[in-house]
Amino acid sequence: MHYGRMLIRRAIPICMLVVLTLLTVGAAVVGVSSSPTVFYASLAPGNPRAAAELHAIVRRTMGATSFTWHLPGLRETLVYNAPNRIHDYMGSVPIQTIGVGTTFYFQASDLTNTQSNAWLRIRHRPFGYSSANEYAMKYLTPLLSASSVTLSGTTFVAEFVYLNERFASGQMFERDVIRTDGRDVTSEQVEIQGIFPVESTRVETSYLTVTFSKIGTSPLITPPIARTINRGQPFCGPMTSGVSYCPA
Repeated sequence: MHYGRMLIRRAIPICMLVVLTLLTVGAAVVGVSSSPTVFYASLAPGNPRAAAELHAIVRRTMGATSFTWHLPGLRETLVYNAPNRIHDYMGSVPIQTIGVGTTFYFQASDLTNTQSNAWLRIRHRPFGYSSANEYAMKYLTPLLSASSVTLSGTTFVAEFVYLNERFASGQMFERDVIRTDGRDVTSEQVEIQGIFPVESTRVETSYLTVTFSKIGTSPLITPPIARTINRGQPFCGPMTSGVSYCPA
């Protein structure tokens, strides 16, 4: 799969972002000796009325008391509670991440070799996400800037062209198909086209689908509660700057 920077950031599950943050992984830019083919895209004419209607539906979904989104391809499910709580499940195990405001708790049993209900508290910003709310809204927020929008029934198509993307040569084209029930967003299919010279010199297309459900009826999120383990010794405490362990 080849993603531009915008889709990379949205596609990576929060648990992976936390791990990458802990490991302080830096992104390497691979140089190319020859100039690759440059990709250019153009936007279809938009309908201002359709764009305004899409923005209203997106804002309504973002303003819900709760919702759940699911990425079938990545087996990631996120529960959101307004205004700033998330509970993210990744994989069949699953790996869990809880976000409360600007603090994220990562299920750390595999990292700490302790009991399974241990959590790792992260105060860093995982790959630029400053809060749980920002992560929960990552598939909705970009739609608020859509101007090239068409509408058929209750399905919108929004198109974007990004310039100077770090991983792309030339422009990067994004086409989103947003399905709604007339009130809220129910699914979004993201299609990305571009040339990514680290991997290829031809146009590549990638897809991502996210579904929204239980809008206003998702379960309540309870953050981890600190307690002591390991023969009564406190387990919560600083590990490195901004990072501490906190068992639930």
